[in-house]
Amino acid sequence: MNMRRLLLIVASAWLLMIQPMTALAQQPYRHPLNVGLTKVLGDLNPHYSRELIVSHGIGENLYREGNEAVPVSRFIKEAHQQDDHQWELILQEGVKFSNGEVVTAQDLEACLSAQAPTTAFSFQALDSKRLEVTTPEPVANIADVLAVPHLLVYKQKDDAFIYTGPFQVTDYQPRNSVFLAPNTYYPQAEKRQDVHLYAIQDDLVLRREFESFDLDMIFPVSVTLKDQLDQEVSVTRPLETHRQYFLLVNQSSEIMGQADLRHALNLALDREEFRQALRGGHLPTGLFPTGSDYAGKEEFVSDPYEASKILDRVGWTLNRQGYRQKDGQVLTLSVTHSDNNRELEMLGQVLMSQLTKLGIAVDYQFIGQSQVDPEDTSADLVLESIHTLPLGQPEYFLNKYFAKTGVLSSYGYANDQIDNQLKALRMEGDSQKRQQIIQDIQIKVMGDLPLLPLLESQWHIATSERLGNYDPLPGDGVIIDERFGLRKD
Repeated sequence: MNMRRLLLIVASAWLLMIQPMTALAQQPYRHPLNVGLTKVLGDLNPHYSRELIVSHGIGENLYREGNEAVPVSRFIKEAHQQDDHQWELILQEGVKFSNGEVVTAQDLEACLSAQAPTTAFSFQALDSKRLEVTTPEPVANIADVLAVPHLLVYKQKDDAFIYTGPFQVTDYQPRNSVFLAPNTYYPQAEKRQDVHLYAIQDDLVLRREFESFDLDMIFPVSVTLKDQLDQEVSVTRPLETHRQYFLLVNQSSEIMGQADLRHALNLALDREEFRQALRGGHLPTGLFPTGSDYAGKEEFVSDPYEASKILDRVGWTLNRQGYRQKDGQVLTLSVTHSDNNRELEMLGQVLMSQLTKLGIAVDYQFIGQSQVDPEDTSADLVLESIHTLPLGQPEYFLNKYFAKTGVLSSYGYANDQIDNQLKALRMEGDSQKRQQIIQDIQIKVMGDLPLLPLLESQWHIATSERLGNYDPLPGDGVIIDERFGLRKD
């Protein structure tokens, strides 16, 4: 990049904000790696920006996904079970915060207690190297239970938050840009470069900056931008995300509370059309990603004809205008999504087309995150992107969505059998038996259809020659990790 050129910071699709390259002036031997992202953090407070703090390589979760989906930790060396409800965690030595202070059991007690629901865990430091964890119910493996994406390691000093990731923030403009420098106390810090992250929504800006070599990475690449970049030669490459696109079904609504309607809707969906619309992805086989140990064996066959027969049988017949009608009422489904995700918007358009062809009227609305009322469950169908194996573990997702206190309980779904299986899963230490319990839960969920799998997401990435073939770890929630821009010398 030209040393005199100002860096581009995009505040929105049409607003550009310019800032001088002060980091380069201070460290002329460094050449920052520039990244265009869909969004960047707006706050360094972990209670507001936890996901992006981890995603940007600033902070780390207590556990992360290891080889063969076994959770590993940079902070915990050993775990010893004391009784049915208590575990003693022995800390790794020498792990430090970005200010050089050693991570102690007291630090973990403070930050983990502030993030974990008091009904789930309690933490107590026994001394600087030992942390006691108490669980409300017996668990077979504490790592499986603590391997969740909301247990971030940090230290608070007054209003400042200090983290442990490979990078630390030197400057940022909320939701616009984040300037990172290597964390001196993270291994191999001397081999890393500064990193500048920009929130850029405009595909034209992304394309121009990437093709002029001013951006070293774009992630994720939208469908439109992928087509533009790959016109002559393939520039982008696919990246497995382990995320699934689902339709959450509101069984508390009068219409979707009927099993026949859910079954007809499931048959009406053409998953291949979703895949083509997004230029990639995998057809779903259940709740979990294909290729994982927990992948299902479901084959979702599109059969609009059979779906029509079911609707006819339960009294929703076509009127002269081509819509399904019963007792003078047109069959209308309200569909919404709250995540600012362009792929969800595209799926929503395809979904609306498919339902309209079946004679179902659709009231489709996008609700911005800031407008979401967590108590409002009035929509019949909700489009969501869900990571079903965060940190390689299924328990967090299964409990969050299918336990009696889970998300879907607000949508009228509860199942005593699944609740008992979730309790058995927490207490089961044998890997084969755990897999069987998970498969049994998956089969039961697919029979009840409280949610409908649409597509297994596959995002796309573009990287410069300078960055090489770096691939993020979105399955672990991390976009910028310790490998990013790491020199091999």
